[in-house]
Amino acid sequence: MGAKRKSYTPKYRQEAAHLVIDTGRTIVEVAREIGVGEQLLGRWVAIERSRMNPTPPMITMATTMLGVFSA
Repeated sequence: MGAKRKSYTPKYRQEAAHLVIDTGRTIVEVAREIGVGEQLLGRWVAIERSRMNPTPPMITMATTMLGVFSA
């Protein structure tokens, strides 16, 4: 029978991501420190960054782009 995958709570993932985001340390450093894979922590960081800075709605993006290109 295969090994059971390790499971992390959403709070743990968020706190781990903030170790990278808030301290400026690299994903590699933090991943080694807390004992998780670099790719896994990288995904958590990307998710948390997108949660912190949501993409604007398409109408806002289109308006912004039109403003940029209509010089």
